[in-house]
Amino acid sequence: MQREYLSYAIGTLLERVGRQIQTTCFTDDLPPVQWSTLRCLAQNSANRITVTSIAAYSGVAQSSASRTVSALVKKGLVSVDGERASDRSRRLALTVEGWRLMEHDPLMGIVETVATLPQVQKAALHDSLHMLLNRLYERGNTERD
Repeated sequence: MQREYLSYAIGTLLERVGRQIQTTCFTDDLPPVQWSTLRCLAQNSANRITVTSIAAYSGVAQSSASRTVSALVKKGLVSVDGERASDRSRRLALTVEGWRLMEHDPLMGIVETVATLPQVQKAALHDSLHMLLNRLYERGNTERD
């Protein structure tokens, strides 16, 4: 019973952390999913980033990722190589304005808070969250089939 309680307690804490992050990242007229897309592009600027890879990174459907990218293109924060912004295979990149906005990424407050944890706790938290996220993706893919 203790184990089930602890798992439930962790689940509710993760929910609360997620809500806090979502609240924090609703700034500069951008919803959290748009910030997440900008982060993906910033972190992977040397790679070929497409709408398909944005969808995989964000854990959303390609149609949702496509709408998010289109909104960011209209705001002048993301550029698309080629003429058709809706083509999911075209390479995406941050514009100069997109890079400038990333200097004010609201997630940095969370990052600075995490930075105050002892190194051992940060490493354990990183590994645990990475494993949990992978298992959730696997579970989601299995349930969709």
